Amino acid sequence: MPETPTDHRLKEALWTPYVEDIALACLSFDPHIDTALIVAIGLRETWLGTCPGYVPKGPNGVGDGGHGRGLFQIDDRGPFKTLIPPAGADWPVIVQAQSACKVVIDAQTILTAWRDNPLFERAVAACYNSGPSNVSWALRNGYDPDRVTTGKDYGRDVLMLRDGLRKMWPTRIPILPSR
Repeated sequence: MPETPTDHRLKEALWTPYVEDIALACLSFDPHIDTALIVAIGLRETWLGTCPGYVPKGPNGVGDGGHGRGLFQIDDRGPFKTLIPPAGADWPVIVQAQSACKVVIDAQTILTAWRDNPLFERAVAACYNSGPSNVSWALRNGYDPDRVTTGKDYGRDVLMLRDGLRKMWPTRIPILPSR
């Protein structure tokens, strides 16, 4: 029996509506992206469309002072703004999840030199929030990659959520290794 989650963001009601689309998005990349990691990013960013300050609730809301778009808060000011459709256009969850995967792949590529570092996975997650240049700076200077993230815990929190999801659904949801 899977253990009961203690973090409210791990409740099935939050991720169940979207997990199949997210898993399909993760499977669309070669090599596949870890489904649990992408769900965890969505949980950290918007509680998958249910957090306070995210409106309207659901997959097409806006947060971050009007700049974060969708479940995964792709920033309309950042390098991935071209992944956001025009205002009012449909943005299916699977496409949003593919956009989140592209951000993760970009971080993995940029941080290749740190692949053997024990903080690599946390650094990749931290990049989703703070960007690869900030995280690279932290690593080059001997700092924890979360030093440059919101709350100084973004990467650690995402990995905790990922690991919680893995404990909850090891046989029901496709969990695949990240790149």
